[in-house]
This record gives sequence, C-alpha cells and structure tokens, in this order.
Amino acid sequence: MKTQNRIIRKLIVAALFAVAFVVAPNKASAQFSSVSVNALGWVTGNFNAAVDLKLDTKISLDLPLSFSPIRGKELGWQNVTFAPGVRFWTTELYRGSFFGLYASGAWYNLRYGGFDRRGWATGLGFSYGYSKLLSKRWNLEMEIGFSAIYTAFDKHENRVYGIFEDEQWWHTRRVMLVPSKLKVSVGYLF
Repeated sequence: MKTQNRIIRKLIVAALFAVAFVVAPNKASAQFSSVSVNALGWVTGNFNAAVDLKLDTKISLDLPLSFSPIRGKELGWQNVTFAPGVRFWTTELYRGSFFGLYASGAWYNLRYGGFDRRGWATGLGFSYGYSKLLSKRWNLEMEIGFSAIYTAFDKHENRVYGIFEDEQWWHTRRVMLVPSKLKVSVGYLF
C-alpha cells in the first residue's frame, strides 16, 4: 500500500510539473503547444488530457495523464497513468505523420472474474500516429503504440463457503509486449 501511495504521489507531482511548465510564460513568440483529449479514452471511462510542447521544428514533447475511478462489485478498472514521450514529426509539428518514443508508469486495480489485481506497471514503447489540421487552431490525431511493460501485482480472491470465508493471495511479476496506446484525440493548438 505504501508503494502504491508513493507511485500515485510521484505521478501527481509529474503532472503538476507538466502543467506548471505549460503555464509558465515563454519568451519566444513562435512557440507552439497543444492540449488534447483522447475521445476513445473518455468513451471507456478513462478521464484523460495531454499537453504537447514544441522542442524543435520537428520534435515535440507529449505529456498525457489519465485516470479511471470505475469500481464495481464484479467489474472494475481503477488506474492512474502518466506516459511522457517524444514525437518526431515527418513534415511539421501537428501536421502529418509522426513516430513516438514514450515511457509509462501506472498504478492500477483491476477487478474481473472474482479476482482483484492491484499493482503497478512501467514500460517503454514506440508509436506511430497521424495528425490532421481541422482549422487554424484545431486538429484531429490518431495514434497506435506498443510497449514492453514490466508489472508487479497482487492477485486477491475472496470466496465464501457457507459460513466460512476463504482468502487467497498471489504475488505476480511479468514482462509483456502489449498494445499500450490507441488514441483518437481532438487537440487545440496555441
């Protein structure tokens, strides 16, 4: 539990740092940034927002943060995820194709099939995306990515047999190659 609290605190501090970095005044007048939301994430109950900052003429820094508070008796998905990354644009910022490299960190509690899985995950990934300008200030962005993820979690099961209650715990660690990013997002450029 202490490890989970430390991970959540670190994710919150990183998100606050990213917001402070965006809000701080910039001296260069030609800076471009983007704020976006992943529509697919919102549809699945995963609240999210991302800030994308210009680093160079064809390089940007993507800072997405997402969380889900969904918790049911039989089915639930709670998570806090921060996945900062660097994007390399093929034509120009916020227009056309891009390739991304990103790291991710998450705390989660997944409930299904009578089991709770509580743990954390971290990983490195690669993504490909395409951005289309809808107007001078709005764009539509699609992205798909794959990651090598290391996760450590406790698997917990409670069963009731008449008047007796049985509780079982398993601690599991895994390394997986998984699809980790699927975005269709709308962004505002400033």
